[in-house]
Order: sequence, then C-alpha cells, then structure tokens
Amino acid sequence: MKDIESHPGVPLLQHLQATRDRIKAFCQELPPHVPELDQTAEWAGLGHDLGKSTEPFQAHLHERDADPNLTPHAKLSAVLMVEHLAAELDLRWKVPLFLSIASHHTTFKPYEKMLTQKDEWTLLQKRANYLIQPAFQNLLWDLDWQMPHEGEWLSPYQTFQNKFVYPAYTLQTRQMNESDKLAFYFDLNLILGMLA
Repeated sequence: MKDIESHPGVPLLQHLQATRDRIKAFCQELPPHVPELDQTAEWAGLGHDLGKSTEPFQAHLHERDADPNLTPHAKLSAVLMVEHLAAELDLRWKVPLFLSIASHHTTFKPYEKMLTQKDEWTLLQKRANYLIQPAFQNLLWDLDWQMPHEGEWLSPYQTFQNKFVYPAYTLQTRQMNESDKLAFYFDLNLILGMLA
C-alpha cells in the first residue's frame, strides 16, 4: 500500500517528524525552559495531522470523490491525541494540546466552542472508522507510539465528556486564577503558532 500522505507526494510520517523537529528547535530558543511546554508542543507537532490517515481524506487529497463531511482531520487528530497518545499528560497541558490541534486550520474559537457536541462526536466516530489499517497503526509504531485499540478508536460520547471535556471546562472556569489563565492562553497560542 502507498504511504499515507499529508500533502500530495509528502509522506505523513515525514511531515509530522519535520513539524516536531521545527517545534523542538523553536522551544530550545525560548527562555525559560519549561519541560511541559516543550513536550506538549512536540506532541502537537507529531499529532496535529493524524486525522489525515483516513480513506476519505486521502481520496480528497488526491482529488478523488470523497464525502466532504468525512475529510476534515484536525479535531479527529486532537481527540486521538488526548484520548490515547497523550492520555497521561496533565490536564493543564492536555487542554492546550487539544485546542491547538483542533484549531490549527481554523480561526481560533473560544474554549467553549471547541468542545464536541454529540452530533459532532458521531461524525468523528464515523471518520475514525475510516482510519487506514494497517498503515495507521504502522505510522504510530514509526512515531514510537502505541495506541490501545479495543474495538472502536474513539470512546463513547459520554465517556469522552466525563474523562476530558467536563474536567477541562472545570479547570478553565473554576480552578484557574487570572494569572494561570493568562499563562494558559499564552502557552496555547504559542503552541498554535508553532503549528502554523
């Protein structure tokens, strides 16, 4: 099977590693050194386009017929990262990881608008069902990641809400003081800028 591509003729693995390397070099120039920011930014670079690993996106990329509802990749990439690959990351860093990946091709939306509604979750699950196998699993291996796969790629809607969305919303609205929020939004925008 042909490589999964990020852009015509560019293997997705090569694109993700190049983005990570560019971000890593940028982070080394930032004073002061914040290991959590470095790790989160590097993971954003490696994971921002994972959702391009679907049959509909690859068809769209090569100008073949594809359902336009199944070709967007950013939010699927974000969910795969926070639900599986960065699952052990502290919530303080998982939220900017999710938001930066989910919005890397759009105008940044307020936090509350980025949270997934049930009908959108159903569409994300449908997109995830089109992940190209075994190429997607091989891509994860090449990135030194293993994704636990037991049946569905995405959790049921309510499970994701309980494990990520509600705690993230609580963190943002009730647990952060103004100084913490400023640092959070600085980190978020820095990561988002590095993905551009």
